[in-house]
Amino acid sequence: MGRVLNCVICDEIRQEVTNKYMLIGVYVGDMVLPDFPSHAAISLWIQYRPDRLGEREISFRFNGPSQEEGKLAPFASMKVLASIDRLSDVAIPLQKMVFTADRPGEVSVEFSEDNENWTEVNRLKVIRGEVASVGFSPPRPSGAPSNL
Repeated sequence: MGRVLNCVICDEIRQEVTNKYMLIGVYVGDMVLPDFPSHAAISLWIQYRPDRLGEREISFRFNGPSQEEGKLAPFASMKVLASIDRLSDVAIPLQKMVFTADRPGEVSVEFSEDNENWTEVNRLKVIRGEVASVGFSPPRPSGAPSNL
């Protein structure tokens, strides 16, 4: 079975003419939202290493807070049909999956090639906090000149 080497959660993914990817707004640890419930969107950049040639269906499942405290439940899934013509790493960019965060908790991403055996490939905490708006300027350090 193939495996996921990296799963990066970010705001947006762009692919350059040179086939390089730009990951914008990479999340590490926490996604901060101003209030709950709140709509949010995430993109995933996945580095997948196949173990054989040919076509295969790769599934990703997204889990979030359930009615039971501390337990995650699936809220969305996505299947990717991959045609593998060489045994080298493959980039799988999944753009802008929108979800509703009803309360603080965690979101996890799982991967499967058979829809039976699932492996968690990333997890992100969703918390409430202040979010900088467009045009936000952080406070100047004390003693800094006002013309900066």
